[in-house]
Amino acid sequence: MKYFLLIISGIILLFLSAYWVKCQFGINVFESSLSKYFPFKYLQGRSTHIVENPKSGKLLADSFEIPIWSKRNWSGLWAREKDLVVSTLGDCSLGSSKCLHIVSKSSKDWAYQHINNIGVAKGDVFRYQARVINKSDGDVYVRMVAYDKNMKALNWNYAGKKIAQGVDWVDVKNEFMVDGLMKYIRFGISGSGVGAVWMDDVVFEKMR
Repeated sequence: MKYFLLIISGIILLFLSAYWVKCQFGINVFESSLSKYFPFKYLQGRSTHIVENPKSGKLLADSFEIPIWSKRNWSGLWAREKDLVVSTLGDCSLGSSKCLHIVSKSSKDWAYQHINNIGVAKGDVFRYQARVINKSDGDVYVRMVAYDKNMKALNWNYAGKKIAQGVDWVDVKNEFMVDGLMKYIRFGISGSGVGAVWMDDVVFEKMR
């Protein structure tokens, strides 16, 4: 009996470990059936990280060519009405082989953000670039979220660039210097309104 219980416990542990790995890498096998139930709902999240005082260089470079690895760069989709907004990493069918695709049936806001919060100091210079299509009826921004030392948001649209509505790719670029109020920044894209948004070829880097 003891060995039987050990075998069953081992099988359960192996299964839960495999489920955790699939969630971390975005392998959607049981998402629709298991993710709502204990203990699976507690194994899904990809927690954000803090990177203190990074050296100059690229902090994020993602063309979404390998979605299973791209998911490791992002904390995932947040939406005020989460049942009405869906994000996928995969084929674009828009002249780009792979990209991030967000479809919203909600008029309320959503966000898709880098997994890392970057520690900053006054005078630091950063730059980001991306290609985006906004085929929604709302506002879409590529932007930073700025936080204080306690990770309280100071500005949800810091150094942001608004994406015009249209059917063509828009090249988004911005270089900015950090002021003295914020202690952390986080790269991402956010929007509102019904429709679809695509993003590709993301680069976020510290210049100095």
